[in-house]
Formats: sequence, structure tokens, C-alpha cells
Amino acid sequence: ALVTGVQTCALPICFPVTITGNNMAIVFNYDESESKREVIKPGEYEGEITSARLGISSAGNDMLVLGIQPEGSSMSIRDHIVFSPKAKWKARQFFDCFGLAPEDGESATQMEIDDDFVNDLIGKIGDIRVGVESYNGIKRNRIVEYLPLDEEGDEEEED
Repeated sequence: ALVTGVQTCALPICFPVTITGNNMAIVFNYDESESKREVIKPGEYEGEITSARLGISSAGNDMLVLGIQPEGSSMSIRDHIVFSPKAKWKARQFFDCFGLAPEDGESATQMEIDDDFVNDLIGKIGDIRVGVESYNGIKRNRIVEYLPLDEEGDEEEED
């Protein structure tokens, strides 16, 4: 039996786009002040999820593709949460950081990650550790660690 199919991938578009028939036009607002990549200092920041989508890694694993904007910065750091046995630790850090882990007492051992779940990620805030890496001589930020949700503000201090 012959099986054929077409796989499509919805990628986020960063600029306003107009599509008419087979024609596509991209409108880019040129601004010299945006000609350099912003790199922030390494450290701990409050980060807001500004974009999220489901994807497939180059190895064929399901993944989340995220944009996370550190507080005080105008740019978002792109990160991937890959759902593979070797990367379970990072997924766990991510879920704990943004308060997405199952509540105490829940028996859930699996989480369903669908379009609704992904859409609900936008605007969530958590603490992240940001580092700087250099690739081909270009410096850029990366998320080094997702920090656990700080529950101190929710609990009263004991004497």
C-alpha cells in the first residue's frame, strides 16, 4: 500500500504579513536602533512567556518552542522543551517554574499538552536563570535554568 501525506508546520511570523492569492508581502519597519542584538547580563530574572507553540525536534521528539522575555528587556529568549527521556529534567524544571505541575494529592502522572494548554502559557511568569553563550563569534542569551516557583510570598512566616 502506498501512503502519501503532506505535513505542515505553523511557524510564528514576526512581521505583519498580507497574503493575496499566491502572493505574499512582508512589511518591515526599518529602524537603525534595532540593528544590534540585545544581550543582557547573566543572572536571575523574572521571565514572561511571550510565545509558545508545539513542534517536533530534529530527532523527531515532541517539543514546546517558547519565547520568554526577561523583565527589563525588550527581547525574548527562544527556548525548547523537548519531551524525550534525556530531557525530562528540563520539562520538570519548566513545569515547576511556571506553576504547571500537578497539585499535591493529585494522582496525575501524565499531562496532556494540547493547543489549549499551549495558548494558556502566554503571559505566565516565572523565575529564570539567564546565561550568555557565543556561537560563531555572536553573543546571545540562553536560559540556563528554570527556577522553582517561590511559594514564600503565599505562606505566612513562622516564628
